[in-house]
Amino acid sequence: MALPLPPVLSPLNDLIDCLRYSLSPTIRAVFRKPALLLSPSALRREFFSHTWALASDGMDAGRKEAKQKLLEGKVEGKVLDVGAGRGVTLRYLDKHKVELYIALEPNVNMHRAIMEEARALDWRPSQILLLPYTLEELPSLFSSPSVPISPNSLNHVLAILTLCSCHQSSISNIHNVLKPGGTFLFHEHILHPSSRWIRTWQRFWSPIVVWFFDGCRLDKNTMEGIGRAGEWKEVECETVGRLDGLYPAVSGFATK
Repeated sequence: MALPLPPVLSPLNDLIDCLRYSLSPTIRAVFRKPALLLSPSALRREFFSHTWALASDGMDAGRKEAKQKLLEGKVEGKVLDVGAGRGVTLRYLDKHKVELYIALEPNVNMHRAIMEEARALDWRPSQILLLPYTLEELPSLFSSPSVPISPNSLNHVLAILTLCSCHQSSISNIHNVLKPGGTFLFHEHILHPSSRWIRTWQRFWSPIVVWFFDGCRLDKNTMEGIGRAGEWKEVECETVGRLDGLYPAVSGFATK
C-alpha cells in the first residue's frame, strides 16, 4: 500500500515498490551470475528489468490516451524505437504500415518481452529487429552490414519515456538517422516548465532515482536537447498530465 505522501515525496513510494519487487530476484540473479557484481551498469539493468516487468503495463495504461494521439495512424516504413523497453509501443503501431520496427534496447533482459509482445500482436518476426545498444552508441552501427541504419535512412524515430536516461548530446543521433521529412515522435517527462519549487525537488531526487530506474533523471531539460539536436523544419509539442507533481510530460513531434 502506497504511503499518503505529498507529490514532491512520491518517488519514495516508487523506490519502496522497486525494492519490494526487484531486490529478491536481483539477488537470485547475482547468485546465478556473480559477475554482475563487477559491472554496476549490468547490475542496475538486471534490477530494472524486474521493476519494469511489473510497472510497464500500468505506466502504459496511464499514458494510453497521449500515446494514441501521438502515434496511431502516423507511423510507417522503417521505425526506430529508442529505449524500447518491453515493446509496449507496438500496441500503437499498424503492422501493415510499418515495414521494420527496430527496437534499440540496451537492456537485453527486455528482449524476450519485446518478442512476446510482437507475437501477441501478430507481427511477423521479419518485421522486428532487436539491437542491444544505447542511443549514444547508434553511430557505431552505421558500418554494420546487418543493421539497416545509416544517416538519412529512417522514416520515424520514437522515444517514449526514454530521453530521461540519455545524454542530451546524443539526441543529435536521432536527427542524423531520420530521412529529410522524417519525424521524431516523443512522449517524455521533463524538468518542470515553470515551478522552481518542483524543479528543486526533481534535482534532489534525480541522483537517487537514477540508480533504481536505469539512468532515469527527473531534471532533464528534454525540449532544450531536442531543439539543439539539429535543424528541424517544425517542432510541435504540448504539456500533458499533471503539473503539480514531479512528472510533468510533453508529447510532440519534430520534422527533419
